[in-house]
Amino acid sequence: MAGLPARLRIQPADVKAAAMWGVAAATGGLYLVQDLRTMPCLAPDIWRL
Repeated sequence: MAGLPARLRIQPADVKAAAMWGVAAATGGLYLVQDLRTMPCLAPDIWRL
């Protein structure tokens, strides 16, 4: 990274923001999946094995 201009370097704040968005997306996805499992009227045949 030493050869890149300062404006093209990955900043620690950018990495932190991307990680936080990833955590938020994963949490939201898990919440939606858990919600479908507890409400069988929304997806009645998906969870019956």
